Amino acid sequence: MTELKNLQAQLAAANKELEAFRAAHPVANRSDARPRSRRSPPTTHIVGYEGLVPSS
Repeated sequence: MTELKNLQAQLAAANKELEAFRAAHPVANRSDARPRSRRSPPTTHIVGYEGLVPSS
């Protein structure tokens, strides 16, 4: 039960921080803000990735 109360307190603190952030950044809350592009970012080659794959 103590763990649950700790988690609830952490959640309440995080919610307060979120509300403070939203109050400090009103542009992020605008409902008329343009949505982000749905297009995926370009893929890039990851150098050395092949070395991370386990060999069989």
